[in-house]
Order: sequence, then structure tokens, then C-alpha cells
Amino acid sequence: MENSNKNEQFLEIQDMEDHLIPYYDEIISVGGSDEITIKGKTIPHPTDFLDTGDFFRDATSAIRHYGENMIEYPNACILALKEIENPQLLVWGQDYVIETTGYKLTGKIQKSKLPDHITAYSTNMSIHPDGQAIHEPVEIKVESIRKILLVLGYVVKKI
Repeated sequence: MENSNKNEQFLEIQDMEDHLIPYYDEIISVGGSDEITIKGKTIPHPTDFLDTGDFFRDATSAIRHYGENMIEYPNACILALKEIENPQLLVWGQDYVIETTGYKLTGKIQKSKLPDHITAYSTNMSIHPDGQAIHEPVEIKVESIRKILLVLGYVVKKI
């Protein structure tokens, strides 16, 4: 009886559908706001497709994250993302990749004190010798936002 259950579970796993999402290896999210995220060109097509299975069922794309502004995401990890169509559905305090006309930035998003802006915070609290934050909050004008992507999780290749 126990062996029969194991075979049924194995067949269920084999029958799972693939969940392929576009992976843009040339497009990166950076740990700061002063770097261009596309290596000198627009990448209209994905570099590859990743099969996320049931781990990231809601994911719509994946990109590589570089930088140290978000301590929870190792440098060069791959972020699984879900595009948010309606900016009114943002959940304050969650991690998002914000694409603007000049850069792509990963940060913890909060309401801004400035009108028509959102604030992206870093989770890396490192400071310069004079006490100023190395990764200061970034004010992003709402009209400059081209895409908002919720970070669902990340993948790291060890070997």
C-alpha cells in the first residue's frame, strides 16, 4: 500500500506542467540608482526561458540582480518577478524592481513624503565613516516608472 502511494505521487510530479518564464540575462537590477541597467542596448527578446515549476507559479519574468543594497539577495542571484499591472495594488514594505526611463532598481517600496513619488529603501544599513548611509533611499517620480515588478523570490547557483 505504501509503495502504491509513492508511485502515485511520482506520477503526479511527472504530470506537472512546465511553467516557463522569460529570463533576460542582459537586463539587470542594480544596487543603486546611478547605473544603466541595459548593457548599452535594448533587449527585446528573452535570453532564455526558466522553468519555475510550482515554486514561482505567478512569475512573469526573471532577471539578474547585482549589488549590495538588498542584503537578502546575494550578488548575481536571479530574481523571479511578477509584473504589477495596476500600481494601486502595490503593497507598501514589499520588495519590488522598479524600471524607469533611466535605470532598474530593486528596493523596499514605501509611500513618499513628496507628491507623485514613491520611495525605494535599501535593507543594507552600511554607513560611510561620516555616518551617511551608503545606500540612501531613492525618490522615484511616478510618471518616470515604466514597469513595477514584485520580487517573488530568488535563485542562487552555487556550483
